Amino acid sequence: MIEGKINYQENVSYCLTPQDKQILKLTAKGLTRREMADSLDSQSGQRFGEHAIETHIYGIFRTFGANNEINAVVIGIKNNILDIGELTDGMDKKSLLSLSKKEKITMKTLLENNGKNSPDSEIAKALSSPDKEIKVSTVRGRMEKIYRKLKLNRMQAALLYMSHPPRIRENEDDVLSSRDKKILELIAKGLLYREIADVLRKKDGTKYDEDSIKFYSVNIMKTLGAHNKLNAVIMGIDKGILSLEKLTKDLDEKSLSRLTESDKKIMEIMTRNQGENNSYEEIANTLSLIMGEKVTEQAIRKQAEKIYLKLSKNHIQSALLYLSAKNQPEKKSYSNSYSLRAQRFLNSDVIFRKNL
Repeated sequence: MIEGKINYQENVSYCLTPQDKQILKLTAKGLTRREMADSLDSQSGQRFGEHAIETHIYGIFRTFGANNEINAVVIGIKNNILDIGELTDGMDKKSLLSLSKKEKITMKTLLENNGKNSPDSEIAKALSSPDKEIKVSTVRGRMEKIYRKLKLNRMQAALLYMSHPPRIRENEDDVLSSRDKKILELIAKGLLYREIADVLRKKDGTKYDEDSIKFYSVNIMKTLGAHNKLNAVIMGIDKGILSLEKLTKDLDEKSLSRLTESDKKIMEIMTRNQGENNSYEEIANTLSLIMGEKVTEQAIRKQAEKIYLKLSKNHIQSALLYLSAKNQPEKKSYSNSYSLRAQRFLNSDVIFRKNL
């Protein structure tokens, strides 16, 4: 078993000015230089520019011997200049359970040596071996998934992981049997229980029927801790059991251009939290809370059926197609502003009312 515990250096005495400590704390919150300057302006009444903030941060780097922001923040925490409990208060610690083995190892590597390895290029070097080179783009894509799962930016994700480093089991991703993995893959392709039974009978000669496939599917969901089939499929993708790229390679991504803004909003709600709350009733309840007025389950059902017709896919394939397009590397990074952008997207009530 690989322990998730991370070793940090022993406490060293550092001397920072009150202003440096304040800037270090704002850095630990994942604020940009502009946001830090605005925060200090409102607190002190003095005028701070981004250049002045940059100068202070590099001064902190020199004092700590740090080479990046995460490195400086980790040193600040280990020397009681910052309180990690305060910094992670309100974060969802259970979200760490959604990380796959590879993602946990990536986060563990990021935080080693007090966070000196935190740049993606350094993580890639540390994870590479003589037999296998890990590309920077691979690490970057893995980190993007982590940000979305935890709904945090890079700094916040590092601090949450540091505060509660999970254990990394050797067989962590082998939670399903080969039969279960095949059934989950066929579910992800949009097949019905009866169709899955037919495929397995023809391939293996086994006597599966619709009821047995349903039984195995329920067990798969229990094993993964999933609430429904879409939730199980997305969890399988996140754990590396399924490949989103393979599942969507033959799907027509251009068909997404037919979706209206309200269609996209429904797809966004359907696929967030790993598809945990994707029933029409739950989507309707979420939109009702966001919009401040009643959205009926029937209205969502009609809208969803229109989406499936536009994409020529069922709800699982439609959701995977949407996720695949959202995860494309050329899309704007989610790393530093996922929660804010998602909230702005979900709060665009006027667009939804107009199109629903």
